Amino acid sequence: MYNTNTMKKIISALFILMGMTSPAQDCKPYKKIKDGFLNKQISTYGAKIGTERSMLLGVTATSYVLATKTNDSTYSLIFNMQYYQKGNDASVNDIHYPTGTVFDLRTAQGVKAYTSETARNMKRKVSSKILSICELVVTVSKKDIEYLRDNALLAYRITPHDGSTTQGTVDEKKALKLQLQMNCLLNGKAIDTSDTDSINELPKPSEILKIKESSTTQKNELNIMIGNSVLDYIDEGNIRLAFVGSYSKRIHERISVGFHFGVTRSTFSEEESDEDYEYNPQTGGYEWQTTTRDHTYKTHRFFIGPKVNVIAYKTDKFQVYGSAGVSIARFRDVHDKLTIWDDGDTKLSHDLSKKIVFNYDLYAGASYFFNQHLGVTATVGIGISRFRLGLSYRY
Repeated sequence: MYNTNTMKKIISALFILMGMTSPAQDCKPYKKIKDGFLNKQISTYGAKIGTERSMLLGVTATSYVLATKTNDSTYSLIFNMQYYQKGNDASVNDIHYPTGTVFDLRTAQGVKAYTSETARNMKRKVSSKILSICELVVTVSKKDIEYLRDNALLAYRITPHDGSTTQGTVDEKKALKLQLQMNCLLNGKAIDTSDTDSINELPKPSEILKIKESSTTQKNELNIMIGNSVLDYIDEGNIRLAFVGSYSKRIHERISVGFHFGVTRSTFSEEESDEDYEYNPQTGGYEWQTTTRDHTYKTHRFFIGPKVNVIAYKTDKFQVYGSAGVSIARFRDVHDKLTIWDDGDTKLSHDLSKKIVFNYDLYAGASYFFNQHLGVTATVGIGISRFRLGLSYRY
């Protein structure tokens, strides 16, 4: 019998083999950047391998292993690190990696050390944070790329000769994605058909930053939605509408806080009738008389309160999220009753009540963005409404 670790290795190897041999494999590069000077496309293959956070230093560090083909026999292997810090922290923690910095990549076959031949460092202010991008570049052979394709990456470590060591582990999904990307780089069909063999320039940090900033700087989101109200007359209501607006600001990669507000309207009508044996003065005798009553109930509430969103999955154009909120509402209930007798007499009564109530709102939703700013969103949940549909705007 195989043990658990052996089975995992076998399954992983099968997935890699299927990805390498299947013609349907998605061989799109991780990034494709146009070199304006050479007027050519530069394809960069690779994957994000880890994110490390230091509460003590106030640093969030994301690491990438990337590679490009420089000519028929050599490739450039790039270890890219992107650090986010608050302004005060960045003034103290000066992140800079010099040429000669060593980065180690560990697989089940052992550790391979690469000494950078080129180091690129830059800083940019992104909203209230300071983004530091560091790239370590080394020239490698085809065998090195094949090694990364055939062996799952387990851990990484960066050791500058005049600074502290940074290291982290790589989960199975990220390792598999890197292996498939290295296979794409080695597959001739995945290389750009334009004359890329003569390109020796690598993407500059500023080019990577343009892609990063598009999603990083858009921290605010507005939503305008319409749905069904479930606050009143849930089972019998003829018309139940909810108009909801919300604003949220991202405070973390996957968490945003804000407030929601809106109006709900519900209308419910019913009819009842009864017969009474009563004296009729016009005929001078007793007879059955029918009394009909038409009831109309109308509720209206305006609410406002805080909310929090948690993003479960996100790409540049699509995101899945959950949200929870509470609100205080001004509730207004109107009851109109029209009574009609057989002899034609009518009577209309009007009852009005007002009060302050509290609501909750729990829902899951998904958004799709047509461009960097405008998209559509839909939710299902409980509290204010069962479902809502509307527009989203992020900036």
